[in-house]
Amino acid sequence: SVKTEVIPGDKKTDNKNKLRTLDIPLLAKYKLFENRNIKVSAVTGLHLNLVSANTGMILDADNSRLLDISQDTDINKPVFKTWIGVSAYGSVNVSYKLTPVVDIFAEPHFRLQTESMTAEQYPLTQRYSTFGALTGVRYTF
Repeated sequence: SVKTEVIPGDKKTDNKNKLRTLDIPLLAKYKLFENRNIKVSAVTGLHLNLVSANTGMILDADNSRLLDISQDTDINKPVFKTWIGVSAYGSVNVSYKLTPVVDIFAEPHFRLQTESMTAEQYPLTQRYSTFGALTGVRYTF
């Protein structure tokens, strides 16, 4: 007879987990500065999460096998929530007017998640703070 014994230690795996969310932004803009060509505004508000979905793999409690987080049959209790609440958002928008109806802009921003994405019974708390920048050309009708 063959006996399998699990020895605690490191288990290395390469996974590509994906998180998808659908949010409604509720934002307010305040003009800080404006002249003939340049406008600077502060943007702040909330992103209300409607639904979130995760796909990928995690290790089980004793690190012996991979579990598919998108399959409820593979995991007894859900790891990730399907609704992750509210995120705080803030940015500074700087735009330059090229013509009376066209401007270019850059908007560095941050977003802070207020609740954990993982379920309460899961021992790991996951919150993300994201920083980024939006850039583009804006046409005003």
